[in-house]
Amino acid sequence: MTLLGLAVLAASTSAAGVLQAIREGGELYAVQGRDSLRVGRLGGTEEEVEVPAGTSIHDLEPTRTGWLAAGHLATADGTELLLLEKTEGTISSIPVPRVVGAKLSGQPILLIQDDAMAGLVWAAGNELRGLEIWAAEWLHGKWGEPELVSPKGPGSQVAPRALVLEDGSWLAAWAAYDGEDDEIVWSRRTQGEWTEPARVTGDNAVPDITPRLLAIDGGALLAWSWYDGNDYRMKTSRFGAGKWTEPETFGEKGSLYPSVIQTDEGGLLLYKTVEPASWTVLALYRQGVASRRAVGADDSEDRPLLAIDEAQGALLRWQAGDGRFDLARDRAAAWQELP
Repeated sequence: MTLLGLAVLAASTSAAGVLQAIREGGELYAVQGRDSLRVGRLGGTEEEVEVPAGTSIHDLEPTRTGWLAAGHLATADGTELLLLEKTEGTISSIPVPRVVGAKLSGQPILLIQDDAMAGLVWAAGNELRGLEIWAAEWLHGKWGEPELVSPKGPGSQVAPRALVLEDGSWLAAWAAYDGEDDEIVWSRRTQGEWTEPARVTGDNAVPDITPRLLAIDGGALLAWSWYDGNDYRMKTSRFGAGKWTEPETFGEKGSLYPSVIQTDEGGLLLYKTVEPASWTVLALYRQGVASRRAVGADDSEDRPLLAIDEAQGALLRWQAGDGRFDLARDRAAAWQELP
């Protein structure tokens, strides 16, 4: 990974104190402090969750009986995966898959099917620049053998994202250093076998980073940040019938930190821009095509919670210094229809 890519990835991680679920309109969220975790729902109350010291939560999704949270915790030699589950009012840890000999395991992404955990995708290895991408299936309360999705390459492999497609296959995407720069690569699991990792788009000489996946009709939408030689911009590509569409490039200068939320109408894409200093929300049809956008002026690099208010449009909510949400900092951004 380039130094620029590492710097941006580190900034993205630091902006993730607020973690919002993708499914069910993003109603479920978590707020993570140095030694604390609060889980709540938009418009509802929050609950304090006890977590081991050194815990970092990376993914959070609702289930039919509660929620699941996936992350990692520090060990004497490195890091290991952590899975927390709330079911029937009780929060507990559940077993995690392990890669034999890997000192570092982290960045886990939950695979949810029929409102329950179907599997996990994560990064593992012995050094940050030598991580591999792994997956495991959760079946009848047990983990299958870990599956190597992408072996060690010429550099780092980070920021995996994954989801279950309509046909039951699994789709994963991540950022991989190819010896010159970071590229977004992908693989698909059908009948227990992963395809050989491949670039989403043609090779280029600039970093492509921070992929995000959203389920759409007939496939998935992939969003990521791409360096145009002077600034980062956004790109999206749609997956269907086994292939990716030609990417669409958009976004103002310094378009970074994308996140996605599934809605009944389709989805929402949230990202930050540096110039102008703002957070932009794109509303997407179920086919993954943008229908309207809302822009909230704010120079904060802290990720806001995103809620949709029919009267006010897109509502962006930030934390105050004590970690609680500050209603005085709410930004209501009106929708603008797109051609």
